[in-house]
Amino acid sequence: MIPHLPIPARFRIYLRFVHYLVWEFRWPLGVFVTLVLGGGTTLWLFYHHEPLSFSRARHAVFLMIFLESSIDFPDEWYLQPSPRVGISAATLDV
Repeated sequence: MIPHLPIPARFRIYLRFVHYLVWEFRWPLGVFVTLVLGGGTTLWLFYHHEPLSFSRARHAVFLMIFLESSIDFPDEWYLQPSPRVGISAATLDV
C-alpha cells in the first residue's frame, strides 16, 4: 500500500504504473487497435447490408473479435474472414 503522500506525488506514481503497463503490453495493444480501426474502416467502406457509421463499424469489429456481432454476417467474400482473423489475433496475443 502506498503511504500517505500528497496528491501530485500519488498521481505521478499512478502515471508510472500506467506507463509501465502500456509499455509491457504494447504489441498486443497495437495489434488490437490496428484490428479494430482497420477492420472498422474496411467494414464501414464495404459493408452493404445496411448503412453503418464509423463508430458502429468499429463496435461491430470489436464484437466480432470477442463476442457475437450486432450486424448480419457479410455476403462479401473479402469481409468474411474478419471474425476468424480477430479470434486468431486475440488468442496469439494472450
